[in-house]
Amino acid sequence: MKTSCFEHQTFFKFLKQVMIAFLWQIPWLLVTGGGVFYARLHLNDWLATYFDLSLHQQTVHTLQGRLNTLQNNLSVLNWHSVSDYVATLSAAAFAEAKVSVIHQTLTLLTGFFDVILYLFTIWICWHAFWRACARFNQEKTEQHIADAVAEKLRPLLMQSEKNKN
Repeated sequence: MKTSCFEHQTFFKFLKQVMIAFLWQIPWLLVTGGGVFYARLHLNDWLATYFDLSLHQQTVHTLQGRLNTLQNNLSVLNWHSVSDYVATLSAAAFAEAKVSVIHQTLTLLTGFFDVILYLFTIWICWHAFWRACARFNQEKTEQHIADAVAEKLRPLLMQSEKNKN
């Protein structure tokens, strides 16, 4: 009659060692994973703050409001208002172009840093796998050494027991 592999004590011992080796990696994986998640969540905000996007958008909004006011007061007879209108129009166009360039730069940098964070996450998972394998191999080696020492000592202990009796 065949016995199942699951009935052997060595299988459960092996399974326990593998689980301990991999579960040992979970605490630092959770910490680094949480850090990566937090960085990805706030990356766009950090970059927008770094490039002062809100200030430039406020400048565009202010120039648009001034442009609307000057447009209502525009007159052919008043050349000064025409020059103010053209100067404000060009400033608004340049400010909108700057905001557009900043938006494109933020999109590009967010994608770039996202790729870096993904690669870091992959590296961390790979590193955790290798650490778990190394821990499992270390435990397996220690167990083999302990078994070898026990096998060497068993005849000596039996000899000692026989001598006592």
